[in-house]
Amino acid sequence: VAVSDLGISFSREFSIWDKKVAIGITPKYQRVITLHYAAEADYEGDIDEQDLEDASETFNQFNVDLGASFRFGATNKWV
Repeated sequence: VAVSDLGISFSREFSIWDKKVAIGITPKYQRVITLHYAAEADYEGDIDEQDLEDASETFNQFNVDLGASFRFGATNKWV
């Protein structure tokens, strides 16, 4: 499996009851390539490149990651 992402993150920090809270979103385009190839252990021939291409599938999707963080501690250095 090979996974590649292309995205950009947006976040904003807010003060809620004198505590710092950040909320973020990352929309991204994702490509997943899977490969399923099986050969016998005693196979002595060369692997045909066409067989590998036939055994792979590519999926393209759009997804979104959401996240939040909270700062705490005496000096708000813990997240």
